[in-house]
Amino acid sequence: MKIPNYNIYHTTHPDETAHGGTAVIIRQNIKHHIRAEYKQDNIQATSISLEDKIGETAGSTIYCPPKHKNKYDDYDRFFKTLGHGFIAGGDFNAQTHLLGIKTHKYERKRAI
Repeated sequence: MKIPNYNIYHTTHPDETAHGGTAVIIRQNIKHHIRAEYKQDNIQATSISLEDKIGETAGSTIYCPPKHKNKYDDYDRFFKTLGHGFIAGGDFNAQTHLLGIKTHKYERKRAI
């Protein structure tokens, strides 16, 4: 896929088949660079670094397939690849007690 004046970066599932994966679409005139892919069975992410006068901020799209029950350490390992300042959004397939579903350890720890 191509969009005029935009860069498209993507990360596929580790087995390279047509499921899972993520993408970032960013306008070419925004100063940025692509970061290393994060490509695990349980987490796939495409990340970029946005550059401004103050420094860099990482931006990342993330997909966590629902068949995996990610733990705090799984997310922590990924977030550490982004550095101190980042924005991450996507489909975490996180569960919440508000929906009557058992909450993951990561969510409980972050809520405290």
